[in-house]
Amino acid sequence: MTGMRIDPSTKAVYASGAKAFVRFAIFYGFTPVLPAKDQALAAFLAFQSQTCNERTLKGYLTHIADLHKRSGYPFQKVSERWLVASTLTGIRRAFGTPIKKKLAVTVDMLRKIQIMVQDGSFARTHGHTQEVVRCVWAAILIGFFGMLRKQNVSSGRARSFDPRRCLLRSDLQYVYGTGILWLKCRFGKTNQFHARVHLVPLQHTGGNLCPVYAYLQHVHDCPDRSGDDKQPAFMYTGTTGDRTALSHAFLVKTLREMLSAVGETPEQFAGHSLRRGGATLAFALGVHMAYIMVLGDWTSLAVLGYNDAQLDFLQCLPRMLANAAM
Repeated sequence: MTGMRIDPSTKAVYASGAKAFVRFAIFYGFTPVLPAKDQALAAFLAFQSQTCNERTLKGYLTHIADLHKRSGYPFQKVSERWLVASTLTGIRRAFGTPIKKKLAVTVDMLRKIQIMVQDGSFARTHGHTQEVVRCVWAAILIGFFGMLRKQNVSSGRARSFDPRRCLLRSDLQYVYGTGILWLKCRFGKTNQFHARVHLVPLQHTGGNLCPVYAYLQHVHDCPDRSGDDKQPAFMYTGTTGDRTALSHAFLVKTLREMLSAVGETPEQFAGHSLRRGGATLAFALGVHMAYIMVLGDWTSLAVLGYNDAQLDFLQCLPRMLANAAM
């Protein structure tokens, strides 16, 4: 059971950092590799700083610490290793740690994409069926207006769908008469042990960017299979005729194709751009941060980092202060 203490995706990341250090230590003669000496760690950080920023290097140290613990060796805190800590400080001073955030998807972008989805031009020009395009489009709108992470609306891999981590068809329920589509998110970054269910209500608006209409249209295109209560919420008919779960890679790839088609630079966007876009829109509308945190399932002030609001929002407080002084 100790092997399940961390998420499988995190385990894969940890392995990459540990393997990089082991290869470095063997190649440059820092043996025995474990337990790692401060000189070996400092040299490894200096070598990796040619291509990695400080944040990545700190992650590597976490990976190396985990390797020690799994191998039965103690690992002293970096703050207590003068040479290692000093090397990190020197790297930060020399190279800095600029954070390149992916841009937020905006309502204007979505409106342009919707035209291509509706008239079928995107499907024709990119070799997709309309069923596939509508599946991705529904996931995009629900991810945007629900401020969801991509792991909620898509699977890590199309052929290895995990019903414990992703939204299922049974997790989405449309209540007629209220116009509300309820989402039950049973897994997330802040809920990795399935301790609770995060409820997300989405309102049917009837507009071109209505997430509820897009989802109901997707369900019509790709109906539920009888007797299967573990179906992914977002799926489509694959090239072999089998049902295929929408994967992270395909969601991001298609989203970028859509953004490129409307004149945006696709590399500046990722799956998280939907969550960031929904939060930015809410901040711009003046929604109280507490409501945004509840809907987006934020448990810390990290939500402030998702505010890519326009200048009008940033000028709101100075304007209020100035008016009070008049």
